[in-house]
Amino acid sequence: PEQAAALTAAAPPGVTALDLGTDVAFTRPLGANAERWWAGIPQKYRSDARRTWRRGTDTGLTLAPYTGAAALPHLPYFTELANGTADRHGTRLYGPEMFEHLTDVPGAVLLAARDGDRLVGGFYGWLHRRCLYLWACGIDYRHPAAHRVYKWLLTESALWAIDRGAHTLDLGRANYAAKLRVGCRPQPLRTVVFLPRPEPATVTALSALARRLG
Repeated sequence: PEQAAALTAAAPPGVTALDLGTDVAFTRPLGANAERWWAGIPQKYRSDARRTWRRGTDTGLTLAPYTGAAALPHLPYFTELANGTADRHGTRLYGPEMFEHLTDVPGAVLLAARDGDRLVGGFYGWLHRRCLYLWACGIDYRHPAAHRVYKWLLTESALWAIDRGAHTLDLGRANYAAKLRVGCRPQPLRTVVFLPRPEPATVTALSALARRLG
């Protein structure tokens, strides 16, 4: 919201600037170390989160962070996992070319959960300006430990980011209940639109869309 207000105020004379509410992302402070990460999880969920993470580690799960182009060999299979997870929420979203092109974005990382040679889950996102943005998730639901991979991977990803100086975790939109259980809170998202000439129909349509989305 603060960035949106600054952009709107900077609109040149004669330009219509719309500051539109569109959605929320779920974010939380990471803290300076692992104990601060655990402390940020609501108490009624904390013991289960720690136990699930510990059992995942004990069963042999390891984190493999693939940054930039190093992720490319793993993206075809990750795309399958991500689409399988998206299907559970009703929408198949991803193609491998989407993930491949985004490896060029600074900070791109595939945080992969591995069981030996097998990729059993992953987050695709970015580490940018001390914030870890986790955008796409894929889980291998055929794996015996599938029920704990998401929680294990989320903790491992947070600890990986803390080790690299990050101070914020952004888990994006949707699946709100799971994100509240790890201490995230809603962060309003804004979209700023500049119209260089009067377009009343566009203003009306975008304003109506923002009311419905926001």
